[in-house]
Amino acid sequence: MLLSFVAISQFMRSRFFIMIAALLLLVWQDSVAQTPQEFSKKIEASTTDLYSKAALWGTTFISQYNGDANYGELKAVRVDIQEYIDEQLSYFKEAENVGGSEKLKAAVISFYEYEKSLVQDGFGPFDKLNKSSGDEQVNNCRATLKELSRKEYDFTQALNKERREYAAKNGFSLDPPPPAPKPAPKPVAKKPLPPKPVANRAPAPAASPQPPAELPRGRGEPPRKPVVKEDDEDKDDDKE
Repeated sequence: MLLSFVAISQFMRSRFFIMIAALLLLVWQDSVAQTPQEFSKKIEASTTDLYSKAALWGTTFISQYNGDANYGELKAVRVDIQEYIDEQLSYFKEAENVGGSEKLKAAVISFYEYEKSLVQDGFGPFDKLNKSSGDEQVNNCRATLKELSRKEYDFTQALNKERREYAAKNGFSLDPPPPAPKPAPKPVAKKPLPPKPVANRAPAPAASPQPPAELPRGRGEPPRKPVVKEDDEDKDDDKE
């Protein structure tokens, strides 16, 4: 019994060390210097995830503002965003330069440092809201967040500018590849149309023969006998 327990303990311990080793390997592979294009895609994926988390915070606020106005779920979403920002800052600060990425690294670090202060000072005050909070307190929180968000555009544009220059310097484009051409549709053989039925029609009547044209009388043709009318014959009988 004791030997079985020892064997199971050793097996579990070996499995534990294997899992730790695999986890460390994944972390090491993630921190190894990548190609310039992979590093750029890492930044794009990172910021996309950040905006997705921020959008979740926004929808959570709206649903609670229009619902029971409890605001209790906002803090958990904000803490998740803040922890994510800390992870990304740690990653990009420790990432090695690849393909002349010094300026791009500085831009992404500045971007995340700004986002960290925005979440702390802009999202943080919403954690204190509850059902008893009046419209004035809610509006003050929204005004503070709006004011702090004004600089986000500048940091985003600066980061995008460095990404474009970094891509051009390393010979790749940030634009998505054009879609593959669609295969031409196969011609569909059309079935021949059936012949139209011919209506039973009566044959057309034959054309009546035209009388020959009267020939002009020539000089040597004998004169025709004049036609005598009945009145003229009666007159001749009276004369007799």
